[in-house]
Amino acid sequence: MAPIYLVFMPDNKQTITATNCYYLEDSLVENNQFKYWNAFFNTIELIPRKLEDNKISKKTSGEGEAYLAADTALYSIQRGEVFLYLLKGGENNPIFKNIYEATNAFHMFGNYSPTQDEAERIKKAEGAVRINLSKTRVKPFETPPGRYANLEFKINELEYVEGEDKKIVEYALGEEEQKKKIISNLKKLNYEKFDIRVWNPDYIKEIISEGDTIANLCATGHYKLGTANVKKQERYSLSFYTQIRIEFMHVW
Repeated sequence: MAPIYLVFMPDNKQTITATNCYYLEDSLVENNQFKYWNAFFNTIELIPRKLEDNKISKKTSGEGEAYLAADTALYSIQRGEVFLYLLKGGENNPIFKNIYEATNAFHMFGNYSPTQDEAERIKKAEGAVRINLSKTRVKPFETPPGRYANLEFKINELEYVEGEDKKIVEYALGEEEQKKKIISNLKKLNYEKFDIRVWNPDYIKEIISEGDTIANLCATGHYKLGTANVKKQERYSLSFYTQIRIEFMHVW
């Protein structure tokens, strides 16, 4: 996949903060000037923004586009079950706080392992959402099952989900009126499905042990799913993992 460019501004910090880092949209160029925006948008802020963009000009080139979000996605095994902890705020993200170490880990292993203290801080943080993935509608995304899994929702059912599915949907879309507004926009733009991508719980059990944790980045965007013989569906997707490569551009 194409790299995400994180643009560092000159403050000599090795930690990403809201004032020194921006996400560069290298596909958007006006008068030979790249557009960029603050990398600290959470999914709940980013999804409405991108839907508003698509109202003006829905992007249909290629198979879709993805945008990095600031949220923390932390996977942990507890009593044999896989839990996903979600927390808003780039200032809370252990990957942003240890960006060089985390990037090296991503390049080598595909995930980043925060320290035990950092993991506990995230789990106990105000606003953290704890989701038992085994009690969601999660299904492997590949055949045979591999590392990727998916929670698939028809747009019309997003308002009525319950249990752990409701927790993960409301984390992404908000509650009550905000959720209804986003669902309405998804319908107006003819999206057929809303997918939430996660690591397959069985994959997590293969790579970490009881009590361990791994962290990953989040991304959101739209894509088309189908084949040459099957009509492609317009889907909006939120991923609590990403394989998008991160590269750095220092601006001095």
